[in-house]
Parts: sequence; C-alpha cells; structure tokens
Amino acid sequence: SLCLVRVKDGADIEQIKTDIAENVDPMKWICVGVDPSNIIVDNIGDVVFLLMSDQETQTLYNAFLALAD
Repeated sequence: SLCLVRVKDGADIEQIKTDIAENVDPMKWICVGVDPSNIIVDNIGDVVFLLMSDQETQTLYNAFLALAD
C-alpha cells in the first residue's frame, strides 16, 4: 500500500505523520499483513508519504525521496 496525502498550508505535518504512523493498520489485509518495520511515513514539503510493503520497501522509498531533487 502506498498513499500520498497533500496537507493544507500551515498544517502540523509532524503531528500528521505521527498520527498516521500510530493509527495505520499493518494487518488491514485479511490474509496477510506487513511487518511494522516496513512501514514508512515521511514527507517532502506538503506531501505526506505512507508506504506499507514487505517487498521493494527501500526502492519505493528511494523513488519518493528522489522527487525532492
């Protein structure tokens, strides 16, 4: 699962990231879950990135980070 969320100007991005990280359900799929160590919540500017994946986690995260360049 990969989600992008654009937040409003002036929003507390750090709090939003914390809220997402604390409330995301790594077992949202009926038959399989994601190891909590493979959940990434980060941002570039006003875009918050949530990734839950046991495969290609770092590759997808690196692609997101490359958008900042």
